Amino acid sequence: MSIRRFIFILIGTAIVFSFRAEITRFIGRFVDPADAARHDKIEQAAREDTFRTLCPVYFEMGFAQRIASDWRWCENYRDKI
Repeated sequence: MSIRRFIFILIGTAIVFSFRAEITRFIGRFVDPADAARHDKIEQAAREDTFRTLCPVYFEMGFAQRIASDWRWCENYRDKI
């Protein structure tokens, strides 16, 4: 195996693993849509309960930190703070 092919495989694997949660959720919507809807309701309720505490910290982060953060959902609550 050439070094170039190895690097492409390594980068591809890293990309797939970085989107693992999104891929699992996407596939899960087809397998069990009721569970996906329940998960979305729970996630939305948790965000409603915690946005006043977490989102100010998110908005104080730099641009690169916000992009890399799992708190990107705080952008939906910018007007509520």
